Amino acid sequence: MIQKNKLTDAMTKVMLFLGFYENKKENNQNGIAPDLS
Repeated sequence: MIQKNKLTDAMTKVMLFLGFYENKKENNQNGIAPDLS
């Protein structure tokens, strides 16, 4: 149970990171400076 929760937490962090990366990439393509660089 603990192992499953750790895996889920790790996957959630990865998904959040990928989502942030995609947003940053889109903002750069649109000529909008991202808040976090």
